[in-house]
Amino acid sequence: MSIAAKKEKAPSADRRQAARSDYGRTGTLRIADAPPVEVIVQDLNRDGCRIETSQRLVPNLGVAIGLAGVGIVEGKILWHGSQGYGCAFVNRLPAGSITAAFSPTNIRHLALSPSFPEPGDTYFPGAAVKWPIGHRVSAILLFSLGCWTIVVGTLLAIMR
Repeated sequence: MSIAAKKEKAPSADRRQAARSDYGRTGTLRIADAPPVEVIVQDLNRDGCRIETSQRLVPNLGVAIGLAGVGIVEGKILWHGSQGYGCAFVNRLPAGSITAAFSPTNIRHLALSPSFPEPGDTYFPGAAVKWPIGHRVSAILLFSLGCWTIVVGTLLAIMR
């Protein structure tokens, strides 16, 4: 009795340009118009990743994978096997992306200055620009003085 077996060409480390790092975090898989699906990204490098999901995927399927600290990355499913699916990224991840993916948080702190923009700085419409504290206190005092002047003037006009 013979058993026919299909020999799959499994991905090997020697065909890959860079070694993958064990990642083991969740990501978000997006396929065309389908709703997003949570996946586990088992390993990761700048050229691709290996994912585990209950969703059935086929080779050459275009996908987008959301990775914390990196963002949404477009890729293509190249293979599948007992250990999940192999995805090659359409564009290689920029330098520093793997470090960002392994960071403990995906929150990025921005260095903001409380001062006014300098000439030549880019202005972002809708962004709040605060006056220095001295200017704010002066504006409040002048506004209050103007209001009290109106109140007192109105009371004097009524009393005549």
